[in-house]
Amino acid sequence: MTRDNRSPLTPVQLREYASEHLNYEIDSMRTANQLLAQMPEPTSRSTWALQTPVLESLVTHARNLVNFLYPARVQSTDVIANDFFSGTSSWNALVPENAPDLLEKFRRRANREVAHLTIHRISGRPDRKAYKLEIFEEIEQTLLVFAEHSSVELLPDEVKQLILNGNPPVDLAQGLADLQQATRVALPPSGTYTQNYSSEFIVLSTNRTPPNVRRPRIQ
Repeated sequence: MTRDNRSPLTPVQLREYASEHLNYEIDSMRTANQLLAQMPEPTSRSTWALQTPVLESLVTHARNLVNFLYPARVQSTDVIANDFFSGTSSWNALVPENAPDLLEKFRRRANREVAHLTIHRISGRPDRKAYKLEIFEEIEQTLLVFAEHSSVELLPDEVKQLILNGNPPVDLAQGLADLQQATRVALPPSGTYTQNYSSEFIVLSTNRTPPNVRRPRIQ
């Protein structure tokens, strides 16, 4: 996949982008996965209220990474894996043009059930509603290939090391204890979330807010 009609980012811009946004997507997917592994099945509305956003975070960030690794429809502001290859090297020479069936089915399901309200959502709690662990293992394996072969001039070493070495462990119990010390947080003004959601969370794009002017997610 080439940049097509997209405005090319300079090597410096790509490195800065990866240091914040690609790093964030990988870290967020793994952190959500770690938290879910420590959570029992919900037994009350309170435990459901804790678990459901974590699951949706996992699916959202995993979907973003699938789109990064196996872009289906590249928009003008998208950032994709092949951008981090230069010269005669190419991401497309290392992986199939289309996502593996497991990841393509996951992408379609995430699109239908998390990103949009559709009639394809699964009702109730049947076994088939659970997301298979193999989905996230496949993403991790593909990220390893990406880290090992991408250009050292374009992918910062800190991001490469994050992919290769994993995240620091997350302690759910400690996190809950920390939350008990928090004060009530005011909700953002009406409309703020919807206006910024697509460019900040749905895709890896060049419209994401630069780190030096990052808007707080809750204010």
